[in-house]
Amino acid sequence: MSANYNPRNRRNKKKRILPWILTLLLFLTFTSLSAYFMKYGLLRWNIARLQEVEVRGAEYINANRLKFEVEKYLGENIFSLQNSSIQKVAREFPGINTLQVNRIFPDKIRLIVHECKPIAYVESSHNRYFLIDDRGKVLEEKSDASEYPYPVFTKLGLQNLTLGENIDKNSLKNIIDVYEIIEKKYPELLKNIKEFYFTKDGVVLTENERGIRFIVGKKDFPARVEKLDFAYSNFSINSFSEIDLRFSDIKNELIILR
Repeated sequence: MSANYNPRNRRNKKKRILPWILTLLLFLTFTSLSAYFMKYGLLRWNIARLQEVEVRGAEYINANRLKFEVEKYLGENIFSLQNSSIQKVAREFPGINTLQVNRIFPDKIRLIVHECKPIAYVESSHNRYFLIDDRGKVLEEKSDASEYPYPVFTKLGLQNLTLGENIDKNSLKNIIDVYEIIEKKYPELLKNIKEFYFTKDGVVLTENERGIRFIVGKKDFPARVEKLDFAYSNFSINSFSEIDLRFSDIKNELIILR
C-alpha cells in the first residue's frame, strides 16, 4: 500500500460529492414533474380554457368579425389549440398579411394583425371596384369607390377578380411604380389625383378638380414625376387640358402643355 494513501481523504471526497448527486436527482425529479404538469395538467385539467379573444393592429380589416370567428374556439385549451386552426381563420381575411398569436395564461388569446397596405381601387368589369395593396393583391370589393380616399386604377381590362388574388399585369405594375414614387416624394400632388390608367401612351393620371390629364409614359418615372410636380406647382395650368411628359428625360426638359 502506498505510503501516501489515506482512507480518511477518500471518505471526505465521497461526502463532498454526495450532496451534488442528491441536488442533481432532485433537479431532474422536479423537471420531470413540471413537464408532466405542463403536458397533462394544463391540457387535461379544467384550466387554461379560452375565455377571451383580443385583436390588436387591425385598421382596415373587420376586427370584430375576426374576433367572432376565433371565439368559436371558446372553451378550448389555449395551449392545445393549434396555430394552424387560427391561421386558417386568418386566411379568410385577404387584408391580413401575417397574424401573430399570443397565448396569455390563464384564459386569453391575443391576435396581433399585420395588415396589407391598401393603396387604391381597381376597376373591374361591370363597374365593380376592388381595393388592392401595393403588390396588386385584391383585398375586398367595394360598391362605392369613394368610401376611402384612394385613387382608382382604371382601363386595365380586369375581369372576374377574386379576393386574395394577386393581379399579374405589367400595366398595373407600371401604375403602382408611378403611384409609389408620388406617394413617397409628392404627397400633395397625390391628393389632387383621382385616377391612374394605362394606354398605348403609357401611364396617364387624371386630376381631381379640372380633369387635366398627365401623360407620364412608359419609362423614366422618377424624373418625369419630379417635372410633373414642378409644373403642377409652379405653372398656371388652368387653361390646359393635358401635360405631356413623354418627351422629357434626364437630358431633355421638354414638357408639352396642351
